[in-house]
Amino acid sequence: MRFRDFAAYLQKTPKLCERINKTSDATLLVPTNEAFRFLSASEMDGKISADAERILGLHFIEHPPAILADDVRVTNPQDNSGMFSVPAVFPEDSEDRVWFWNNDGKLHIDGGGIEAEVVEANVGASNGVIHSINRVLGIPQDTIKGKLAKDPMMSKTFNLGKQEHFNDQLNRTDLQFTFLVPTDQAWDQIKKDFATAYKVLFMGDFFYQVHHILERHLQVGAKTTP
Repeated sequence: MRFRDFAAYLQKTPKLCERINKTSDATLLVPTNEAFRFLSASEMDGKISADAERILGLHFIEHPPAILADDVRVTNPQDNSGMFSVPAVFPEDSEDRVWFWNNDGKLHIDGGGIEAEVVEANVGASNGVIHSINRVLGIPQDTIKGKLAKDPMMSKTFNLGKQEHFNDQLNRTDLQFTFLVPTDQAWDQIKKDFATAYKVLFMGDFFYQVHHILERHLQVGAKTTP
């Protein structure tokens, strides 16, 4: 069964199962069985068991109508970020959002800071639609550098960090980091308000100033959560 592993974990959250059974027009993001192999079986089971409702809840979107791969809300988003997002609805006190965007004609999704690519879209169901994805949302597997490289809202900070290899430290797994990452939208505002300063930073000849700014957003040796 192609969705065997997800179905097995879903049984551990009866309230979510009940919510899915009652929905009339939902979007279900189902990781492939292979997506659960990015970590060892014991690691994956431990992480999901410790936070099952939040992690599995990221995969259930109840924001009618169901979100199709060619949904105009995704292909022509109204948000300045260039992406479409919806709040997670399970559990009820969730503060997470799930993001959708197209890249080279493929649907991408981010939930809990984890980016996944849709490998099989628009699987029909009587009460919504299923998208099969290649990662388990909500379980970090990339370093901060890896996350920056993939996230379309952080591309300008990532490109700045390429100057004199600032990003390389963010690939280390022996340290904890808290990085307050300016979004592309934030940099666009800087470009609008301080065009000359923006040009200087991004031209690549003044890496010292770039490092100084990025270091003010970075705390090394600690992981801070809201």
